[in-house]
Amino acid sequence: MLGWLWDTVPEPVLQRLGHTTTPAEGAPWPRIWWCPAGVCAFLPLHAAGRHGEAEAATVPDRVISSYTPTIRALSQARAARASSPSRGEKALVIVAVPDAHASAPLPGVTREAALLRELVPDATTLPSPGTVATRESVTSALPRHRIAHFATASPTSPCPPRVAYSCTTTSNTRSPSAPSPGCG
Repeated sequence: MLGWLWDTVPEPVLQRLGHTTTPAEGAPWPRIWWCPAGVCAFLPLHAAGRHGEAEAATVPDRVISSYTPTIRALSQARAARASSPSRGEKALVIVAVPDAHASAPLPGVTREAALLRELVPDATTLPSPGTVATRESVTSALPRHRIAHFATASPTSPCPPRVAYSCTTTSNTRSPSAPSPGCG
């Protein structure tokens, strides 16, 4: 599948942008922002390629991939980055949930969060020791931070976010909220 995906989307895009080889040693890597829509949002554009071939025939061989849900969101994020932080605003909040509801445990989440804290010592980490991340704690932290890193499993849905299934946490229990009608 990754080979077909490479041939269909990323390779033609990277060719058109002039990203045809691995950047030279010491040269900056180009970044590309993928903005897939609809069911294409489920495709691993960042991993596409003909893996195992000698030439740079994969996305990771040529660029650093990022995703944005909309062009407007990317534009607003880039504009906010250009401005100076507000008083009291911190750089990073890390939301690390290795045992999300209805998902297999993710043992690498704890290490991932620790590595990020080493890189950004003043980062805020949720949940705090001895607690669980709640919708309220996460949403209240987001406006006070310029960057949010989520290290957790996430359910996926082809539905718009307003009707998609979402998992919430309250206190020490996790319970899924019912999906809104109209998608399916």
